[in-house]
Amino acid sequence: MPTKTLITVLFLASYTLCYSATCESIVSGLWNDPTTWDCGSVPTDGDVALISAGHIVEVSCNCGTYSNFRIEVYGTLDFQNGKKITMDANSEVQLYAGGLITGGNGGSKIVIGGVGKWDGSDGDVLGPAYTDNSTTGFVPGLLPVELISFNALVTEEKTIRIHWTTAQEINNDFFTIERSSTGNDFTEIIEIPGAGNSSKEINYETYDNEPLENGGFYRLKQTDYDGHYEYFRIVNVKLENNNKIGDCNGTLRVFPNPCKEECKVTLYQCEDNIVNDVRIDVLDVFGRIVSSETPQKQADGSYTYSINTSNNYPSGIYFVNGFGSNAKSQKIIIK
Repeated sequence: MPTKTLITVLFLASYTLCYSATCESIVSGLWNDPTTWDCGSVPTDGDVALISAGHIVEVSCNCGTYSNFRIEVYGTLDFQNGKKITMDANSEVQLYAGGLITGGNGGSKIVIGGVGKWDGSDGDVLGPAYTDNSTTGFVPGLLPVELISFNALVTEEKTIRIHWTTAQEINNDFFTIERSSTGNDFTEIIEIPGAGNSSKEINYETYDNEPLENGGFYRLKQTDYDGHYEYFRIVNVKLENNNKIGDCNGTLRVFPNPCKEECKVTLYQCEDNIVNDVRIDVLDVFGRIVSSETPQKQADGSYTYSINTSNNYPSGIYFVNGFGSNAKSQKIIIK
């Protein structure tokens, strides 16, 4: 008989290191001028703001706070006196060779996760260099690992399949899978060698063959050759027996994306003869359930649930979990 497993949608209420769009500079100009960018608007939450080689983008505003945001500098990012770019803890800045951050005074700042990473009194920063929530300031080189996705799902054998994908690896010694029953205290259970140095997409997969009775929380840790390490996001998996007839194998969709005020979650492509209830949970980044709903089956066989962002959804990262026989992941941004 099929087992009940988890479909997961990544849901940001204004704020993981997967990005919605890239806004690239097409001329030198002001950061907050839409004509500076090829996306036709000023970069916003979830975007990559890319300053092209040969362009100077001037920061003449106190810009932010941006969520899940990445700045890539191939040209010059020039701060006017006392102006700031503020980002949340899921954000990062990467200067490539030839990239430059300059200008301003001590009041000009780059702030990530509430911590100042650079101010004008520090002087110019020339790439390659990066900063994120794990650094005290800019560090020479490139970000060690750029993660595209990290997911865990239940198999028919009731083991946990853990899968992640990287877009880039630099000096990456190994990955560690950690597990917790509460989402707070984690234990290392699996170690997987990294690729060292790579600029291509790499997929990793491993299994927890002896999961906790009710599933639990999984976290990915990455360690460099020099011992420096960083953590990536936590995923929550639930092991539950299922007495259903039929299967819900399908797709979990959230619309609109990005959305304001209300989003609709739809689980569809389910077989007609399912007799059990489908549950949809909304969890915060620590795996705590913010809301839980048993949606009614629609005439077309789908299950729908509306998320009203004005109810109990302060800014932060959330996960929408539905139940079926495989797992999907999608990011949405709520503004």
